Amino acid sequence: MDRHEKSYAARLRQKVSGVLEPLVGRFFDGHLRAAMLGSLASLITKALAAVGSFALTALVARRFHAAGSGDFALGTTLLTICSYVSLCGLDYASTRAVAVFRAGDRYDAIRGWSGAGFRILVPLGLVISAAAWFAGRRYAGHLSPGPEFPMVLSALCFAVLPITATRFIAGMLRGMRRFAAADMFESVAIPVGLSLA
Repeated sequence: MDRHEKSYAARLRQKVSGVLEPLVGRFFDGHLRAAMLGSLASLITKALAAVGSFALTALVARRFHAAGSGDFALGTTLLTICSYVSLCGLDYASTRAVAVFRAGDRYDAIRGWSGAGFRILVPLGLVISAAAWFAGRRYAGHLSPGPEFPMVLSALCFAVLPITATRFIAGMLRGMRRFAAADMFESVAIPVGLSLA
């Protein structure tokens, strides 16, 4: 490359950067770039979780047909109710408490909060899971006449505690200002837990 070509390339690069800088330069700001990357990671994770949830629903529909799909939908609804009851609203309380403790650099208080939260959630989640399992065995025929529903409900009762813990941990991550990590954790762990149950 001779001197003339180098100067032309330099002038062209300067013109292009002068035109594109106002448009593209905003995306190279540190905070905005981090926000964009976090949003992109959250979008990808939620899209993958949605595809996984769709695949699970399609698998259930294909394997168990309409009645089994209805039983699965009813079971996941009861699972959601049980997990929210066993959570006791501690996900939102955790977000607020952890944010306050983090602002004061009180990381020992965050550890204490998480320990106390799990000491509440684990026994309560186990009791609610057992109650749902026993009640499901007894009253499943009243909710759905098919023979699959007691089996579906029994399997989903084992997912109450993991889903409750997942939502509690996600609330704590939000309090630590780790929003993308909380979204990714919650978006992946819950569908995986349902698939394993």
